[in-house]
Amino acid sequence: MFLTGLYETVRDGRKHNAAMWLVSQHPDDLGEERIRELLRNRMVFRQARKSAYRSLDFLGLDGTEEGVSFIQSLETGQCLFRDVRDRTGLIEVLDASPELAEAFNTTPTTGGVAA
Repeated sequence: MFLTGLYETVRDGRKHNAAMWLVSQHPDDLGEERIRELLRNRMVFRQARKSAYRSLDFLGLDGTEEGVSFIQSLETGQCLFRDVRDRTGLIEVLDASPELAEAFNTTPTTGGVAA
């Protein structure tokens, strides 16, 4: 049910100039292929070896050892980006402000203190 609703929202939203961002730590979490085909801009940040192959596939690239090693070597803030014309390149996301960096901080905390 959820994936059907997600597909309809992504598909129908485009004609209303709606934008939707789907974010996950693994590309397989984004559902079935028909949903993924509607996602034109795609970003892949550093991944573990097992998910790096799927991440390359998500970008439309061959899952080579060189590609996997490249994804694993990405620094914080760097990612491979595929645009609406299926061009893929390396980009770096810079912190806009300390507040924004804190909002996106995913470091686990213990008792309110970063671990």
